[in-house]
Amino acid sequence: MGMSWMFLYAAYQQIGVSIASLAYYCGPVIVMAMAPLIFKEKLTLVKVAGFAAVLFGLLLINFQAFREGKTTQGIMFGILSAIMYAVW
Repeated sequence: MGMSWMFLYAAYQQIGVSIASLAYYCGPVIVMAMAPLIFKEKLTLVKVAGFAAVLFGLLLINFQAFREGKTTQGIMFGILSAIMYAVW
């Protein structure tokens, strides 16, 4: 949990609160994507569509941040905070 917050606060400094928070709250989606591998759950079309929608939204937001001149390092910190959130 501490690593997640460290990455999140680093992302706050790099890219701002709004984009970093959106990346951070993709953590539960990562858990949903890993559930078939870890818990042997069945992957339904609705789950795949939801996961694809979240990834598409995350890419659109990150593309906007990249176009505005935000650093790639900050975006990576945001994604790493989401991964750490999912692991916790």
